[in-house]
Parts: sequence; C-alpha cells; structure tokens
Amino acid sequence: MSSGNSTLVQEPSRPDETSASKAFTQLPPHIAAAVADFKSKGHKWTPDYKPGSEDEKTRAVFAAYATNDEPDNRDEEQDPWKFEIVNGLFRQSHADSNKLTPEQMLETGFGLLDETPDRWAKFKASVEKLQREAPDNVKYKVMFCGRHGQGWHNFAAAKYDPVTWELDLTKRNGDGEVVWGPDAELTPLGEKQALTVQEGWKRNLALGAPLPEVWFCSPLTRTAETMRLSFGDILEGKTPIFVEAFREIFGEHTCDKRRTKVIVSLKSYLQERYPTYKFEPGFAEEDPWWKPDERELEANRRERLRNAMFKLFDENDQTYISLTSHSCALRSLLTVLHHRPYSLETGEMIPVIVKATKQN
Repeated sequence: MSSGNSTLVQEPSRPDETSASKAFTQLPPHIAAAVADFKSKGHKWTPDYKPGSEDEKTRAVFAAYATNDEPDNRDEEQDPWKFEIVNGLFRQSHADSNKLTPEQMLETGFGLLDETPDRWAKFKASVEKLQREAPDNVKYKVMFCGRHGQGWHNFAAAKYDPVTWELDLTKRNGDGEVVWGPDAELTPLGEKQALTVQEGWKRNLALGAPLPEVWFCSPLTRTAETMRLSFGDILEGKTPIFVEAFREIFGEHTCDKRRTKVIVSLKSYLQERYPTYKFEPGFAEEDPWWKPDERELEANRRERLRNAMFKLFDENDQTYISLTSHSCALRSLLTVLHHRPYSLETGEMIPVIVKATKQN
C-alpha cells in the first residue's frame, strides 16, 4: 500500500519564516493557554535562534510542538470515501469517556465496554452483523492503532525546555549523551512498553480477540521494532508491510528521517534488520519527503493519511488491520476518520471501528 499519486499540499518556506511558525495562522485557545503558561514561568530562550521576536518564537514552538486539534471541516462530498467511527463498543471512541492508561487498555479488552467472559465473541459477531447488513457501498474495518514505544528522542525531549528542544536540538543527531537521529531507536523503556502490549495481545487472543489479518508499519526503526516486540511469535508466518504514508511528521527533526531501503549489492539496514517485513510497491530507496529546513504542516499530514485510507478501502478487503505509527500521524489519522481528539502515549494501542461509505 502506498500514498498513491496524491499531491502533497506542503507550501515552500520563505527564508524568513520557519515552517513551524506557519503551522497556525491563529493559535487555538488551548495552545494559546500553553504559550501563556510557558512565558509566565520565565523560561529562557535558546541563544542561537535568530529570526523573529520572543513572541514569534513562543508561537512557533507550540505550533510545531502540538498537533492541531481543530476538526477536519473540509468539504468531503467529492471524496471517494466518507469516513466515520462506529460507537458503542469501545470506550475510547466516546467523547464523554475518561482516557484509560495504556496498562488499563490492555487489561480491559483494549477498551471494550463489554466486560463479560464472551465479550470478544460478541464483538466479532457485532462486526460480522455490520458487514452483513451493510449496503454495497459501505465497508467496515477494525483498526488496531499502535504508537511506538518510547524512543530516545522522547527521552531527550523531556530533558530540555520546549524552545531549546524544538528550535535547536531536534535539528541535531544528539547532545553528546543521547543519540536520537537519524531515525531514533527505542529506549529500554520503549522495548518494555512494546513487550507489555504483546502480553496484552496474547491475553486477549486467548479470550477470543480477532487476530489482525494485515500489518502496516511506518518505515522507521522505532515503529518496526515496536511492531516486532508487540506481537512477538504471533507474527511468525506473517509479513508486515512498510508504508511511507504512515510515518511521522517529516522534515527538520532528525529523529523522523528514515534510513535507506537498499544499497546496491548490499542489504540495507531495514532489509537486514527486518527480513520478514516487505515494502509497499514503489517504496523509494532514499527518503523522498524529509528536508532539513522544512517541517510538514498539519494540512499536508491529514491529506496524505486521508489518501492512504482511500487506498486502503479501495484495495484491501480484510477486516482487521494492525497499524504501528506515531503520535502526530495517528492523531491526524483519527481526525480524518472523525474520531474524537485522542493522543496516544508511547507504547499505547487502541482499536477503532471505521465505517467507510463509497461516494464516487
């Protein structure tokens, strides 16, 4: 699966304007509140950031640092598919439900509202009923969306104030103590988080949970390793697929620059380390999107993930889909699918039921 022939909507940066500062023309209230709180605490600014005033720096940081929570209000009437979330089975899809911790998610049937012993049998019967009664132009899929475990970039980000991290250190490969780029690896905690997910999978499979029929993975190390550890021997005989469109925000941050696919006459890092994974058709040798001086915008990220969903529903007939991706990518994906705003923690996995109606 690939992002198809869609056109990315990224606009080129002006020399005097960072892509971060373009991310919002006006800050949403919750980001404005975060900016005000940050400034009130008297944090010092990184000394080597030249353009703009301190207000612009604050705005740029939080515009880049947070994902836009605004709803996806674009006109969808001309889209090939219209998406919506099926409510009533998972608590995480309900706007008025409290967010569970990743551990609680694994202990409660991945958030199933039904806690009876035969809950998974009833769940699968409900999904089968939805599909059986669906018109010819409607498809349903259950997507198990997992965020990678803690990476070294997540560890490093916690060491520094957001301005220093966002405007300086993210452009570097490390700080002399920790290496996070290019393509950050999992920390020991991140590995442990993924192994905890594996325990949750095995516990729920034993209770009748459906096994994913296809596995999609962002082509970055932390996601590939998270998928490997999250499923363990469950993946024996299975072939996860690296899909470019499911990667994190691209550009500027070295942790989000992927490694190569193949080097002539020599197996590359990805193929050598994950020999049972395959690449989507047309997967490029070199990273086609990452640029050192331009950060992807929210509109662009939603567009590529929307196109990936169009392709998935056009070409894939499986019901149960596993997707291992990243915080902002998954947040944008959930927005495109009209799920309530939801931020996954490192190592967290949630299932969502997607209804897609063919329009054109």
